[in-house]
Amino acid sequence: MGRTVAMLARRLSDDAVRSGLRGPSVSTGLDEAGRLDLPRLEGVISSLAAAPGASAEIVAHPGDRDDPERERYHWGFRWSSELDALTSSTIRSVVDRNGFVLGTYEDLTVVD
Repeated sequence: MGRTVAMLARRLSDDAVRSGLRGPSVSTGLDEAGRLDLPRLEGVISSLAAAPGASAEIVAHPGDRDDPERERYHWGFRWSSELDALTSSTIRSVVDRNGFVLGTYEDLTVVD
């Protein structure tokens, strides 16, 4: 993560804590935007398991291979690869093996 992005993220996190908002302890995936295939996603989950904190978020951009709405975006994202990885039994096993519980922001405590 770049220095400026890290500074802004820390500032936003501090504001969230002061406001009592819920959020993950750590987040990753921005650097891998649109390229979270199976091997990358396995690596991301392993790195999150080694990170401090009670919760984690993976930023992903999954989508259907044939979705005509994607035609307007020229980012080079591989939406269908991310969808395939995120829904694979391999990744579910990696999630379980690393002790993660899947959930939503509603399941989180106040930002820690």
